[in-house]
Amino acid sequence: MNAGSDGANWLMYNRTYSGWRFSPLEQINTGNVKKLVPKWIFAGGTLGDQQTTPIVNDGIMFTTSTALGVNRVQAINAATGELLWKRDRRIPEDVGALVRLIPHNRGVALSKDKVIFGTLDAYLVALEAKTGKPVWETKIADYAEGYFVSQAPMVVKGKVIVGISGPGEMGPRGAGTRSPRPGSQGARRGRPTRGRSAAAPSGMPAPTIPPRISCTSAPATPRRGSPTCAAATICTPCRRSRSISIPES
Repeated sequence: MNAGSDGANWLMYNRTYSGWRFSPLEQINTGNVKKLVPKWIFAGGTLGDQQTTPIVNDGIMFTTSTALGVNRVQAINAATGELLWKRDRRIPEDVGALVRLIPHNRGVALSKDKVIFGTLDAYLVALEAKTGKPVWETKIADYAEGYFVSQAPMVVKGKVIVGISGPGEMGPRGAGTRSPRPGSQGARRGRPTRGRSAAAPSGMPAPTIPPRISCTSAPATPRRGSPTCAAATICTPCRRSRSISIPES
């Protein structure tokens, strides 16, 4: 995905893989921003705070509107606000307590002709971008154990990368990858290195993962749902990374 060179669209959650959320467009600037006025308003039809980042591709805006009981994805005409299609995925009533507290969804990912999103019952779902018709879905964790997905996925070289939240102190963020092609299945565990720096654009300082959110190999504290922990501070429990192949349809 050439998101970095396509300034006219917003093709992924942070716009580019560097994650800086900077738009190169110059039509709106400090001199005319005060002249902006609302052109249309779209209501997603769910109550509560919404945390989605709209994704825009060739004049079509993809958003999510989530509440306890439903994950909703919408395609909207970005120029007029007209709803093009809507897809609801019902969520089981017996989801965990943390999901009931924060039933959020932060957006979708695009992969060729598909719109991909995570659900509050820990599934990854793909829809046809033109119609909203379901293409596939795959279970990435067990919601009965308190797991769910709230973050927007990311597509990298044909793999869909998505975090897994819960169960515990406001939800750890693990990572799993999904391939759109059928093949082998595997799993691995890991943890980030304290103070590890991430890649940054030329001339920009590299962000650093704070030591306080690094993982330990021990179970979480009772506060996070497990009986013991070797760490004396509140930290994110061990992160999971899984790679499971899925068919294209």
